Parts: sequence; C-alpha cells; structure tokens
Amino acid sequence: MNCHRIIETPNKMSSGNVRNPLLEVEFQIPFDRIRVEHVEPAVAELLNDARAQLDGLTSDSGPRTFSNTMEPLDALTERLDYAVGIARHLEAVATTPELRAAYNAVQPLVSAFYSSLPLNESLWQAVQTYSKTEEPKSLSGARKRFLERPSTISAATALNWMLPVRRASPQSMWNSPS
Repeated sequence: MNCHRIIETPNKMSSGNVRNPLLEVEFQIPFDRIRVEHVEPAVAELLNDARAQLDGLTSDSGPRTFSNTMEPLDALTERLDYAVGIARHLEAVATTPELRAAYNAVQPLVSAFYSSLPLNESLWQAVQTYSKTEEPKSLSGARKRFLERPSTISAATALNWMLPVRRASPQSMWNSPS
C-alpha cells in the first residue's frame, strides 16, 4: 500500500453523510480513508469536544466520585490522542508538504490545550475535592494506581503529575515528582 497516494488523494467525500475517519477511535486504523484534509477539521472538532467535556467535568456540582471525576478526566483526551497520534505517525512515515502544513497548524492548538490542563483551577479543585473524600482511601488495584500515578499518557496523567508539584514551591516545578 502506498501511503503517499493515500494522503495525497483529494477528498472526494463531500457528502455530509461521510464522517471524518479521525473522529472515531477504531481498532483497525482506516489509513485508506484518511486524507490530509481531515487533520485540521478533526483536531478542531476534537479540541472543542474535549473543552466541552472539561467544562462538564468541572461544572458538576454533585459529590465527587471516581466515576464523575477521574474516569471522565482519563477519557477527556482519548479521541484527540488518537487523531493526533495518527496524524503524527503519517507525518513521520509518509509526509507531504500538505500533511506537514496541516500537522504543524494543529500542533500549537493541541499543545496549548494540554498545557492548560494542569493549570486549570476548576479542574484542580475538582480533583482536590475528590481526593478529600472517603472513596480514594478505599481504592485498590488499577484505580488506586491510576490516582497515585496513572500509567497512560492522558489528561489525568498531566494533572496528576502536577498534583505534587502544585503543593511544592515554584522552584520545584521543573523537577519531576518522585
């Protein structure tokens, strides 16, 4: 399969019935359907979706639980990670000037979003509120490890990495937590 041909093929799917393949997480990546024209619109939509999910998570006024705080935080960036990961992979192994431009156009937006997560005061308060409930004391297995140090790169990882750092002095922000 020639990946360059796949990426450079003009998007003839102008019908509103055809979904951007970068918008759905699939076990088998649909490389044959991904076009350079999908990258920027997919990332824009997924960033908007992640922001809306973040707003929903932080505005939830009910009691904080693992299910309404940590699980949504972990899932917050799943679709965005998928789409950006595919674009990054294609840019690395089958780049074209058009794909490079599309990938470079979305990178600052994605970086700004991820960088904003550990600094989001509402998110910080939601996680802090949850951490002060009784539920975290009774967590075991994967849920306990998730809260202590998540094993996946996600929004939760970024925020949990910052938990010990935010408690420390500003000088320690550049040291990774032990």
